[in-house]
Amino acid sequence: MIAALWLSLTASPGLASDENLPIRPFRARILRVVDGDTVWVKNLASGRRVKVRIWGIDTPEKFPSRKLSRDARRCHVDAESIRRLGREASLAAMRLLDRRVVEVIPEGRGYYGRLLARIVIPPDLDFGKWMIENGYACIYRRNREAEAVYGPALRQAETHARGLWRETRLMMCLCR
Repeated sequence: MIAALWLSLTASPGLASDENLPIRPFRARILRVVDGDTVWVKNLASGRRVKVRIWGIDTPEKFPSRKLSRDARRCHVDAESIRRLGREASLAAMRLLDRRVVEVIPEGRGYYGRLLARIVIPPDLDFGKWMIENGYACIYRRNREAEAVYGPALRQAETHARGLWRETRLMMCLCR
């Protein structure tokens, strides 16, 4: 009986069995930009709301957190300097994504259990790459595949002091 229940749960099309997270690409509407690397979307097929952590990127912290405190200590700046950059990255994300219909391409589950996914704005604009190439995000440190995909865009943003890279010293610390 338990095995049959497990099979019926895992056979659900497009859903991961453990967290009921989508495992196949789906169309969604952006409902809310939480910060530069996290959004809430509404799956257009199922109607479900899903919190998405953008694959491969990391933006400066916008909200007080342990990570913000660690970054401020490590970079020898006050937390507000980082939060200011975080708010700017969030604003850039909001301007590009707000209420748009996008393609969500799941890549797994993030550290806090959120759906980890690429967001593509039709026809083929990779939101994560856009954030990096325009200087609003770093490559997520623990992701070697993202380094291979986004490395050239990061170096270009740094070289041309785009977006947050006008704060070169701080961004070099945050992105290393």
